[in-house]
Amino acid sequence: MSTPFVDIFNKFLSLIDDGSIFRGLTDGQVTEVLYNYLDNAKIYFKSCKKDLKSYQKFKFHSQTAITDGINKEYLLSNYPTIPSEDSIELIFTVDGISVDYTFDVETLTFTAELLPTVGDEVVFGYNFSGQFEDDLDYEEEWILAHGMVLSWTSQALRNESNIKNIMTTKDYTLYSPANFINSLMELRNQSKKELEEKTIDYTYNNFNGF
Repeated sequence: MSTPFVDIFNKFLSLIDDGSIFRGLTDGQVTEVLYNYLDNAKIYFKSCKKDLKSYQKFKFHSQTAITDGINKEYLLSNYPTIPSEDSIELIFTVDGISVDYTFDVETLTFTAELLPTVGDEVVFGYNFSGQFEDDLDYEEEWILAHGMVLSWTSQALRNESNIKNIMTTKDYTLYSPANFINSLMELRNQSKKELEEKTIDYTYNNFNGF
């Protein structure tokens, strides 16, 4: 068993309720940002009973082939080790259009359902969001999600402070929401409290005393 990073990413996003933080970013860039928050969140969860050091990092891989009108099979050069279904998305397009295909995980071969025309460009590969090799439970995922909130709010507060330092007081008041920093601080403090409580509860699970 394994735990897709995306399961923890979704919990983190539900906690911050701010879809605008990734505006303008590609899927790959969003995954990289979320991974960095998650990587930092592990610092807050040293008591985890699962191995957080054993994982597969995200990877976006694609290959391109020009069809000869004869071959319907396309071989991937690499593939993640036993990826969970929720952590990987396969890609197979012909001239930019998604078409029907089958994929053999044993041979890493894509097979087009219909024979592409000579000269068509076939792009095939996968988007892998990463995963922990251990099977984390619901409680462990939420603790990491709260750790991601602390990572995100810390970075957001640093960024806001840098903006404030290079702007005049008038401009800062005009262009920055007056309660933005206070909102971040409140969210950070709330999540820090919940993280501490959840970590303590987790540490003493099944503890019957000395």
